Amino acid sequence: MLLKADNVLESEIISLLEEGELCPVCRSMEKSVDGWIVGAFSNLLHNEGARMELRRNGLCTVHLKRIVEVAKERSEVGSLAVSIMFKEILAAQVSWLDEKDVGFLSRKKPKSGSCVLCSVASNSERIYLSAFVKFLQRDEVQRSYENSRSVFCVNHSRYIIKNMRNSCGQWLAGTQRNKYEDLTAEMENYISKHDYRNTTPVGQERHAWLNASKLIGERDAKNS
Repeated sequence: MLLKADNVLESEIISLLEEGELCPVCRSMEKSVDGWIVGAFSNLLHNEGARMELRRNGLCTVHLKRIVEVAKERSEVGSLAVSIMFKEILAAQVSWLDEKDVGFLSRKKPKSGSCVLCSVASNSERIYLSAFVKFLQRDEVQRSYENSRSVFCVNHSRYIIKNMRNSCGQWLAGTQRNKYEDLTAEMENYISKHDYRNTTPVGQERHAWLNASKLIGERDAKNS
């Protein structure tokens, strides 16, 4: 079924569903982060705003690692721009060592910043969660999601279901249950094929545990 978009955001949502890259909200966050990295580092010398944000706030370990990965994957980013930025960040973060008194018992610890890429990811998450809550009210979108390889992760499923109309929330809960059961069956199939009596070769189910790692959420205290 060909979905029609009424605006740019809906067009992006349709693309995410068609890609079938597991959780479409998580994928939107990854794309936003990678887009920011490419935009900032491909023109670093003329992007003082990005350099200032990075120097001021620093980076969490997750996004620090992602910058390194993107630099290796994308030639327009590369190691030179990243080296320049890492040098500036490191210099800013160790400046307190030049103080005369570095007594660790009396000196206040340097304040930890808010990773700029965490903010980018959080903003993308907020926008797409709100959009999916509205977009999934449409029957044709529901059918398209049911038939796609996309599946919301547990955390994003909780949010969307809780914020949908009751009937739509019930539909999504049932759909998610079916998709999770399919993945569980794939993992069971993968596990069973490691039995010494098995003679059937391992197929696509070899990827099931990796897919599960991207869908498992945090424990919901209310349902524990």
